[in-house]
Amino acid sequence: MSPISAMDSSSGEIRTDYLKLLVTQLQNQNPLEPMDNNQMATQLAQLSQLEQVENITGMFQKVLGSMQLGQASSLIGKSVTFKPEDAENPVTEWVQKVTLDNGQVVVHAGGHKVNLDEITSIGGAATGIPEREASALLGQSIKFVAPDEAVPRGGTVDAVTIQDGQALLQVDQYIIRPGDVQSVTGDTQTPRQKEAAELLGEQVAFNPPGQIGSRVGTVDTVRIDGSVVYLRSGDYEFTLGDLVETK
Repeated sequence: MSPISAMDSSSGEIRTDYLKLLVTQLQNQNPLEPMDNNQMATQLAQLSQLEQVENITGMFQKVLGSMQLGQASSLIGKSVTFKPEDAENPVTEWVQKVTLDNGQVVVHAGGHKVNLDEITSIGGAATGIPEREASALLGQSIKFVAPDEAVPRGGTVDAVTIQDGQALLQVDQYIIRPGDVQSVTGDTQTPRQKEAAELLGEQVAFNPPGQIGSRVGTVDTVRIDGSVVYLRSGDYEFTLGDLVETK
């Protein structure tokens, strides 16, 4: 018999095949030229070593998977930067959850499924979100500390507005600042929510409902009412379908 070589089979499959071959050779060996017992013993020892290596590898993979899952779970509520397959430039999104996909740890951020090795940088926790990132919270579920309260509560950001140059969030009946947000717990924004949120603070031309002719103004508020996303500029409220152009 030839020495045992590495194959794309498990040690159990190799042992089964080897024993079948061994029985067949024993049944058909020449009584005048019996098999070499030393060679048989060497190959059995090789099988035992292969099984030990496979067991160690399996244990290592389990430990590594557990470490990766713990590392990924620590990213929930933080921002990560990565480059999606369909994008030319890297993007930064908040991590909503972590799952196992066919044994591989996957990070869910901004509607993307990201492997750990695809993350190029990790930002801070969502606590004290900068005002420039406030619009990204539209439609998101968050945990926050309401004014004059000490215990955090949860809710969904229904509107984002700019007043006197400061970004404010409306969560149910509360008006809070981005710095009051402790963590982002919900799913990603819908495409229309994201499109509207990105216009906050931008100058646009729009056709006000019920009015003749277009107007030009700066978007100071974006809000959600059911499935509809509204934008406001001064006294006018309109939808994305009323936009003529962005300046």
